[in-house]
Amino acid sequence: MDESRHRPRLGGALHAIVGAVRSFALTGLVALATFGLAFNDGTFAPTDRYAVAIGAWWAILLGGVLGVWPAARVSRAALATGGLLAAFGLLTAASIAWSVDTESAFDEVTRITAYLGAFVLAVVMGTRENVRRLADGVALGIVAIALLALAARLFPGWIDAATPEGVFTGDPRPSWPVGYWNALAVLTGLSLPLLLRTAVASRGPILRGVALAPIPALAALVYLTSSRSGVITAAVAVAAFLALTPQRGRAVRAIAVAGLGAAAATVLLAGNSDIVDAPFTSDDAWGQGRSMAIAIFAICVLAGLVHELVATVRVSVPRPSRRAKVAVAAAAAFVVIAGVVAANPSERFEDFKEPPRELGTVDPEGYTGSHITSTRGSGRWQLWSEAVDQWQESPVLGDGAGSFEAWWARHGDITYFARSAHSLYLEALAETGPLGLLLILGVLGGGIVAARRRLRATEGAEATDVAAIAAVVAGFAVAVALDWTWDLTVLPLVGLFALGLLTGPANGTSAPRARTRYVRVALAVAAAAIIAANALPLVVQTRIGDSREAATRGDTAEALDAAEDARGWQPWAASPYQQIALVHEQVGDTAAARTAIGDAIERDADDWRLWLVAARLEATDGDDERSQASFERALELFPRSTLLNSLEGRPLAP
Repeated sequence: MDESRHRPRLGGALHAIVGAVRSFALTGLVALATFGLAFNDGTFAPTDRYAVAIGAWWAILLGGVLGVWPAARVSRAALATGGLLAAFGLLTAASIAWSVDTESAFDEVTRITAYLGAFVLAVVMGTRENVRRLADGVALGIVAIALLALAARLFPGWIDAATPEGVFTGDPRPSWPVGYWNALAVLTGLSLPLLLRTAVASRGPILRGVALAPIPALAALVYLTSSRSGVITAAVAVAAFLALTPQRGRAVRAIAVAGLGAAAATVLLAGNSDIVDAPFTSDDAWGQGRSMAIAIFAICVLAGLVHELVATVRVSVPRPSRRAKVAVAAAAAFVVIAGVVAANPSERFEDFKEPPRELGTVDPEGYTGSHITSTRGSGRWQLWSEAVDQWQESPVLGDGAGSFEAWWARHGDITYFARSAHSLYLEALAETGPLGLLLILGVLGGGIVAARRRLRATEGAEATDVAAIAAVVAGFAVAVALDWTWDLTVLPLVGLFALGLLTGPANGTSAPRARTRYVRVALAVAAAAIIAANALPLVVQTRIGDSREAATRGDTAEALDAAEDARGWQPWAASPYQQIALVHEQVGDTAAARTAIGDAIERDADDWRLWLVAARLEATDGDDERSQASFERALELFPRSTLLNSLEGRPLAP
């Protein structure tokens, strides 16, 4: 037998196997990263975000030095979009010069570097061949998180971390592991167009059914969160996918089946009030949760089977005449107008502007269903209005990055504590002026331009890939307009990773190959600078944490040493000086403590907490006149503070 004939065939098979393994490994890596980032409150803590930024940019640096990436020529769209995001970061950095809090402004710079890292990773890792695998990894990671969160919610007490504590004790809305119910719902909604893409474009019947099957369970989770932001994000993402995909007939069938499954799961949940509204107090909640878990699983399996059955049926739809199109459009317009009139938009708008109730209070019965259909703004009108007022005070450059927290504490008219304006666009306007708003709009608008160009140049499954990724970007762009989504690290990482896939390998316009060398050099320089920028506050916050731990166990010498070490690394920041003051206070050295807290106030004069510490130290020293002045300054900076108002007229000295 001539074995030479079989060698090319065997070599080709081996190459295919290796390629498949690489593809699945890439999908798994992205899925694990997405899954992990959702934990620990969505990687919300600054120290966690610094670590993520450093890890991402180390990967970019090493990959560039070793010549691993860019894996494909970098498109002009990616360069333009990434350049706008970098420009927004540079403007944020420049605003340190006029921000009232340099430490918070610098922290906002590091935030943008983390998000830019996700964008750049997507651009340099992706190729036209593996972009689908990267997107599948994101979808798989989100679905795993959502199903775990749903299981923890349907079986109360199964996971201790999923039980709400503190001010949210008894709140029925699931938030674990992301830490915020709206964020959990938004993250879940962003997976829908990616699942629909596989359900529509995959050639394998089993894969099509498996991709669609989780959607009823995801809808059940969004319902339990009672998140209107999540519902809107999901609706926008699905609508964008339907509008952009060329496989619209298949998409309609998939969305119809998924929608019916989602409706069935939601209706069943609505009929089980104990698990929906009283999961931690009702004796029947566990039994209802177990029954609902079985029912939702059955609905998911049935939805996958029905979708595959419907997907194999070819339906010939006659093309409507021009007169029929006009008639349908007129009927649709009439229905929309009638719906708007019936909804009484002026009354709904007044409801939206109503101040919210106290944080953490929920109705004892029917909260989930009533809240998700409510038009109340939950304080967003007040937050958005103050962001506009802040911009009007500084209409050219804004007040500087990180300044909204202090502005809100001083000027807000409800008792909510807030660091963010609950809208990226209005916060960018308030803190960095019209230029900052234009830059961030340009970043997300780059995705729209890239999607339009790519859709003109492709067709079939590849165009459906582009449509799904563009739909994720569209959903994310809406989500950051409605909530403090920009501050919840996992969500911007997912949104900007999708934007990188859209403007990078999924985009048809590429730069000349020679430019790749310059891209690698630029990435190496930027990566080194960004790693250093994130390592600095990481060291500082770690040392402050060490100081607090040492102070708690009574080792004040170690506590002071760690706090002074933090000050040495970041002398312009207020937090190290505040910690030094607290340690000196603990050992009874009020003179040194007053000096340190004064240094902290010099670096952040609008932080009411620093003035309160100063007032306490001055009272301990017997300097009642200065103590009263410092306390009045703290109250002026946060006049609605329950704590400060409760202390007014009472002695501050321990």
